[in-house]
Amino acid sequence: MRLRPLLLCSSLAFAVACVVERAPTAAGIDRIGAVVDRIRTTQRFAAGVADRCAPLVDPFGELGADPAVDEEFRARLRRCGYAVCRAPTPLAPVVDRATALLRDDAALVAAGGAVSLSSEGRSGEYFGAYGDEATRFVDVRFDGAGRPLPRELGAFPVDDATAALADLGFRACAAAGLDPALVDDPRSSIRGAVSSTALRLAWYDASDETPFDAHTDATFLTVAPFSPGLEFYDGAAWHAPRAAADDDLAVVWAGSLLEIVDATFAATVHRVVGTPEPRTSTPLLLRGHPAARPLGVPMQDCWEALQKRDAGEAADYLRARLE
Repeated sequence: MRLRPLLLCSSLAFAVACVVERAPTAAGIDRIGAVVDRIRTTQRFAAGVADRCAPLVDPFGELGADPAVDEEFRARLRRCGYAVCRAPTPLAPVVDRATALLRDDAALVAAGGAVSLSSEGRSGEYFGAYGDEATRFVDVRFDGAGRPLPRELGAFPVDDATAALADLGFRACAAAGLDPALVDDPRSSIRGAVSSTALRLAWYDASDETPFDAHTDATFLTVAPFSPGLEFYDGAAWHAPRAAADDDLAVVWAGSLLEIVDATFAATVHRVVGTPEPRTSTPLLLRGHPAARPLGVPMQDCWEALQKRDAGEAADYLRARLE
């Protein structure tokens, strides 16, 4: 989907801590290229598949409390690419408040348009409001002191929303065996740089179209309140999981950063499909800590390489960083 600006872009001054970059390792370049090629190939196949099924899903209980539950969670994530989990707190209030914000034109105007981080050497990253009448978004990031960006979000409880999803997200990271030092914790107040992790507030009008076609997230994990409209591809068919109505269920799926650091996982190809009624989603995109270097590759370079079209283009980009 091509995103159109909802509002005029604004500017905001903030400090971003400098990260000393080192040469990517040859093994890291090869590994990232292989992930890019696998994802692009799977996306192409997925885009041509019409078959879908709607499996009933039993949600996982509290992650981190029982090693057997964590092991089952890892197996599910590896086998299906996603898992439905019970969140520590109800998520319905987060979604309801996000809906109110996204339907409030004055609040979106106050929030300002999409603000790029390209001036800080982070092209393709941004925060703020964007979209159109059928799809509206606000990407929330956090500055070096942990304060939300954009600043003008009115009464929307960013801290509550982030905490509710991050709590589950970091439990899921631990259950997956991921080193927490690699993950940018949006709750941190000592980061020193604008967060890579983002809380995305998304509103989709009723539609029979597909707002977002087959894609993967450049995350370790993505965590979102469970709702219809999200489908996952297993290599043969699309799955639209169903679960009993509950205010504290969330779906967790694997991103491409997780596949880079642990080859036993595969980034989940998924899409957003239209629904008969308007829908709000508030995914937390758990990305890499700016100072981390998985496989010897600076995290920002990992993120940039994952946006490339194929392994060759990703490798060329990474090798250019040696110069």
